[in-house]
Parts: sequence; C-alpha cells; structure tokens
Amino acid sequence: MSPADAVSHLLAAPYVPGGRSWAGADCWGVVELWYRHVLGIELTDRSSRPPGPDSVQGWADEGQGWQPITAPEDHCLLLMRSGRLKAGHVGIVYQGRVLHSAKSHGCVHQPLSDRLIRASTTGYLRKL
Repeated sequence: MSPADAVSHLLAAPYVPGGRSWAGADCWGVVELWYRHVLGIELTDRSSRPPGPDSVQGWADEGQGWQPITAPEDHCLLLMRSGRLKAGHVGIVYQGRVLHSAKSHGCVHQPLSDRLIRASTTGYLRKL
C-alpha cells in the first residue's frame, strides 16, 4: 500500500482504545497499521500492555529493535509527552508531518512544525 493510501485510510479512522484496524485505532494501532501495510513489517502487538509508565515509555526504553535518532525521518516513530509520561504517545513521521490518533480527535496528520507537536515531542526512534 502506498503511504498516501495509508494516510487516507487512517484519517477516516476514529480513535478506538486498543484498535488495530482501519475501522479504528489508538496511537500504537496507527504505528502497527503503517508498518504492516506500508513497509511490510509486523510489529509486536502492544494492545495487552495497559496505559501508564510501563507503556510506550517503558517499551521505548527497553529498545525492542528501535534506535534513537536525533532528527525526524520518514517512517520513524515520534515520541510525545502525555501527561507525566515522557513518551506516553506515539505517531509516525512522514513527509514532515506526524500521523497519530488520540481520544480527543481521532487520527490526524499534523505538521511537525505545529506548536503543540513541537512542545510535546520527546524523541524519535528508527526501526533497526
């Protein structure tokens, strides 16, 4: 699937906790769908991990085949602050924008230059 097709499908998807389909996805669901359908890579399903300090931040700290990078690049993960969690939210970077899903607005494709995105960004990870 082309990246443009994936963006189009995902922008129609509402936020669904634990969602892993075009019909609805949470932030990690967006990542899984992107990697599976755009890049042909199966990722570890994280739907069984409860939200909290052991969620995205703990997983990012564990490594799990991801390498921290200093600048965004296409298909990398953008880690974002969520409440007290340094990396409690995640999105996919593509063409200077981040594709992510949140309870408040469903799936969106925002510019990396967006003030709220810049303020909440805590890092980037590239799949090894």
